[in-house]
Amino acid sequence: MDFSFLLMNSLMFMTGDGGMIAGFYGVCIAHELGHIAALRILGGKLRRVELTGFGIKMTAVPMPGIFRELVVLLSGPLVNIGIWLALEITGKYGDISRLSLLAGLYNLLPLPFLDGGAMLELLTASTGIRAVLAVLWAALVIAVYLFFT
Repeated sequence: MDFSFLLMNSLMFMTGDGGMIAGFYGVCIAHELGHIAALRILGGKLRRVELTGFGIKMTAVPMPGIFRELVVLLSGPLVNIGIWLALEITGKYGDISRLSLLAGLYNLLPLPFLDGGAMLELLTASTGIRAVLAVLWAALVIAVYLFFT
């Protein structure tokens, strides 16, 4: 467990509402279970779990083929977006619904420690267009968030 995880949690408990903190943890757990489910379905094995201030980092035994890794990386954000969609459709939207959408889209940002950054790395590992794609990817994720909120 990284010290930044303890620091972030301490700050949340000092400044946050208990219900919202519980919702945040629920959204995070659903996200990670999405990754684990996809990993297991595709025959992968979880090697390590690290708790940091930026979130939970899971390391898996590398799988053959880029497609499987992309599916595992996408599965967490898709669970969050699916929860948001289900809550919106059933009329139970609110803070948890928005939190789930935000978590899903946040994890799609092309930052190295997020799912989006790992996907960008896989897709552009042998090309020199990573920076341009990162800017375009980030702009798209932000635009989607602004459209749906």
